[in-house]
Amino acid sequence: MGSQRDRGWTLRGLWPWGLAQLAPLFTHDFCPWANRYVYWLKHPLAVLALVAAVSGLIGLSVAPQGYVVCASVVAVKALGIVWPWVAMRGLEARLRFDRRRAREGETVSATLTVVNRMPWPVWGVMLEKGLLPSVPAPQEPGGTSPLEIALALDRIPAFCQCDFCWDYKPPLRGEYPQQNPRLSTAFPFGLWKVGRPVAVHARLLVWPRIVPLPELPFPQGHHWTAEPLPAPCSGQEEELLGTRPYRRGDSLRHIHWAQTARHEELIVCERQVHRAMSVRLLFDVGREDHFGSGPDSSFEWTLRIAASFCHLLLARHTRLTVEWGQESRVVPPGQAGERQINDALARLAPPRNEGGCLAGPRGGGTSSRRPPSCLEIVITTRAAFSRWARASGGACRRIVLVLGCGEEQASPPTLLRSEAIVLPVDLSRDVAEQLRLYGSKLCHDAWAAV
Repeated sequence: MGSQRDRGWTLRGLWPWGLAQLAPLFTHDFCPWANRYVYWLKHPLAVLALVAAVSGLIGLSVAPQGYVVCASVVAVKALGIVWPWVAMRGLEARLRFDRRRAREGETVSATLTVVNRMPWPVWGVMLEKGLLPSVPAPQEPGGTSPLEIALALDRIPAFCQCDFCWDYKPPLRGEYPQQNPRLSTAFPFGLWKVGRPVAVHARLLVWPRIVPLPELPFPQGHHWTAEPLPAPCSGQEEELLGTRPYRRGDSLRHIHWAQTARHEELIVCERQVHRAMSVRLLFDVGREDHFGSGPDSSFEWTLRIAASFCHLLLARHTRLTVEWGQESRVVPPGQAGERQINDALARLAPPRNEGGCLAGPRGGGTSSRRPPSCLEIVITTRAAFSRWARASGGACRRIVLVLGCGEEQASPPTLLRSEAIVLPVDLSRDVAEQLRLYGSKLCHDAWAAV
């Protein structure tokens, strides 16, 4: 009795395992070349056409009731095609945003204005294409992925103008809508989708997201300037601006000993500055150098970190030069420069050829046409790091951020130039937290050593 019970439990346990082993056999595509010849059968109109044909043959050869079924199916098909076409004839739509620029992840107010000039209402209207990222997903019979539908409208009354407002959060940097949006409907049966283009008043430009960087004590620059530098820019000359707590990398000659004794912690004097610092920011944009896709790809994180460094450096009136691919830009300080470089980063797309690597490493050294720089910040990946390991940065100091995914890819690679600082960044973890932990190392080894 016990053996029969044990055998029953064994068979019951083997049953799910056996199904799991047979599942690939029933789901595997053995003839992918034939898909284009049979995929049309997935469309509802094709199925109804087959039903109408079969019912017509039954009415012709077996019983006249088949004609009734055939006529009913043909009527349903005709209504499913004509109704959406007639409903969309009188619709006009306009799309606008409440601002022209936004950061990745910020909420923007979007308004869709729909005008119905016909004496009948319209149901089941959708706003699709261009507002959501293009991702591979199963297609609906009408040809649109469910992930491309940005807004669904219940009903548009007759002889009416309706404004639909919603909070739109751009999922990724870029220019939105990414393609021409359209207003469509497949009501009432979903057999045939008819659409009309939507007019866009002004496109929305989405900048890369800013990654919080640690507050770094920037060193003295080498270029005198008569421009008024902002208050946060402190230096080592002119009048005393104030005091602040000691940060790693500060010179011991600037310690205010009286305030230090009073507060029982190191206090540093800050003075005015009249010398600007020069920085070159370089990053790889070659498609063969990056991995991943979508918002979590190494290419998108490269642009986010680059935008974060630009935001930090331009706020301190740094002489900034940004280089990627074959392009080099000298960015003016202040808000105008930040808008200029962020617009360029928002519109930047990974190249489709093999000419996307930086001109710096391929040139074999610093070029005489490049602006003088006392610090280079390089953002690259492990696949492209070998070029930077062999390249010389001249007399300038270099910080190399190597993006990877996982512990093995994020481990610090071998560097042939000992004066450069290599900071591995693991994209599978919190990037902002990693950069914050690297802050003290940057302060002590890089910024104070320039």
